[in-house]
Amino acid sequence: FADAIAFNSTARQQTNEDGRLVWIGNKTEHGLLGFCNVVKRDYAAVRASVPAEDQKAYPFSSAKKSMSTIVRKQGETKLYTKGASEVILKSCDQFVDSDGVVRPMGDSDRAQFEAQIEDMANQGNRTIGVAYGDFSCPADGFPEDEPDLPSYTFLGVLGIQDPIREEVPSAVKDCHTAGVIVRMVTGDNINTAIAIAKKCGIYNDDGYDHAMIGEDFRDMYNNKKDELLELLPRLRILARSSPRDKYLLVQMLQELGEVVGVTGDGTNDAPALKLANVGFAMQIGTDIAKGASDMVLLDNNFVSVVNAIKWGRAVNDNVRKFIQYQLSINVGGVVLTFVGALASSTSKEPFSTVQLLWLNLIMDTLAALALATERPDISSLHRLPIFKQSGLMSRRMIAFIGIHSLYQTGLILAILFVGHTVLKTNQGNCDIDFPADGVNGTNPVKELCKTWCEEVGGKITDDYRFCQQGETHTTIIFNTFIWFQIFNMFNARKLFSELNIFEGFSRSIPALVILVVIVGFQVFAVEVAGPFLDTTGLSWENWLICIGLGFTEWIVGILVHILPLDEPIPKEIQAKWDKETRHRESLGLKAQHNSSIERRDSHRILRRDPSLRGMSNVRRH
Repeated sequence: FADAIAFNSTARQQTNEDGRLVWIGNKTEHGLLGFCNVVKRDYAAVRASVPAEDQKAYPFSSAKKSMSTIVRKQGETKLYTKGASEVILKSCDQFVDSDGVVRPMGDSDRAQFEAQIEDMANQGNRTIGVAYGDFSCPADGFPEDEPDLPSYTFLGVLGIQDPIREEVPSAVKDCHTAGVIVRMVTGDNINTAIAIAKKCGIYNDDGYDHAMIGEDFRDMYNNKKDELLELLPRLRILARSSPRDKYLLVQMLQELGEVVGVTGDGTNDAPALKLANVGFAMQIGTDIAKGASDMVLLDNNFVSVVNAIKWGRAVNDNVRKFIQYQLSINVGGVVLTFVGALASSTSKEPFSTVQLLWLNLIMDTLAALALATERPDISSLHRLPIFKQSGLMSRRMIAFIGIHSLYQTGLILAILFVGHTVLKTNQGNCDIDFPADGVNGTNPVKELCKTWCEEVGGKITDDYRFCQQGETHTTIIFNTFIWFQIFNMFNARKLFSELNIFEGFSRSIPALVILVVIVGFQVFAVEVAGPFLDTTGLSWENWLICIGLGFTEWIVGILVHILPLDEPIPKEIQAKWDKETRHRESLGLKAQHNSSIERRDSHRILRRDPSLRGMSNVRRH
């Protein structure tokens, strides 16, 4: 038995830089060779007992589900093979009993082995069958292709227990909460796959979730494809699968309109990784698998897939936050510039060219950094992904842009046309009691006030006391508009019906810094950079008025967020949900979909075992 394991494997131990022995190679073989050490057999000594020219290894074949090695030793030639336990057992007509005697395998013996394999698989063990066959070949070489022997002698079956990483079940649960269905595609025994999938939370034994083997999958694909397409939404486990099965599964899910992510580590996984919408390769995987993927999981952990989902949603959300914020500014700014210039009695734009450039600098560049740097949060997994059919802007985003820009435009126009009298803005301190007019009806003080007002592009009121669009008036308009945007930045951080606009602000430290910088810049622009930005210093009362008007943006933001705006569900998605709901209800199960949720889609993740499992433990039966 030790010979069969030692010769028919390639893994080995070597000393690392720290002077510790570490395993190199396939993790399954780590466990098998570790078993050799447990039974006091030195696998390295066994290998060294036969010269390399008397050994010929045939790599693992996914078609045969086995790996074989021919060894010429002490005048005898044997072919050792290991692989899927039921496949190895099926090819054997003899077995070695507990006394080391080779005996014919009767029906009762075969049934006993099959029962043992099933029992081990039901406990979540990966079962590896080991056998050998006597082989005769020329003394001067070995066949290039692996020979098929008529019969083998069964040595036994090994159960490999791959402990589930502690964080994996919660990661799978997060995927389900986020609307991502996790499917297991594996070469393991179906009972092993079901047991592991139950522990991970992938498979529920409730009659709805379905598990099948690759052979049945291929048969249905070739002969009953329509039935297979009907079954796919319920499929959770595909066991004893081939690489082509994985590729076909990805292809068919995409035909159903799904967005598919695939994890894999082997060269045979490359086609599926390439075809998938998102391919995740393991760091331990082959270079071909990494080259075919979109991302490489450096820690070989399924939790990193969940982190990728969170980051993907965070990036998408940040882009949409900036778009709704920027468009609300631009729409308001354009309308104000156009309407203000046409409707104003002075034909003067509400904002000067330099002020518009300042607005673009601090609101476009700095606000983009503030809204685009928010880190992902677990709450992003508590909603479903966006529909593929959805546009970039949601209904609530459109309402945000329309309502905020309309409110800002209306209030600024009100300040433009009547604010100078309400706020008593003048040019050159003309809000005084004028002396009586002269003999000829002239008043040099009034004329001086009029001249001062007109010099800055304003228009004096009929009583000569207030200047419309004078320096103070235009500064208040400009300052109020900027404070609208400062307060509205908080509103723009929320895309859905959240009322707490301060939640999660600590996730973006740059946003806090940028907010302070913008406020500082605005104070500088008004109080210091007057000649350059066409502004003048304001009194503390006017500052409070500007900030107070900006604060009203939070009230408007609350009104926008409480609007009952749900995103429409595409007909094909709704039909799919209705069908699933009817099926679940027929089984007495609770429906999983709720049409009132704002964001819906059905993204899919396929994964293989390496991202879920830790090191291997082995026991033999």
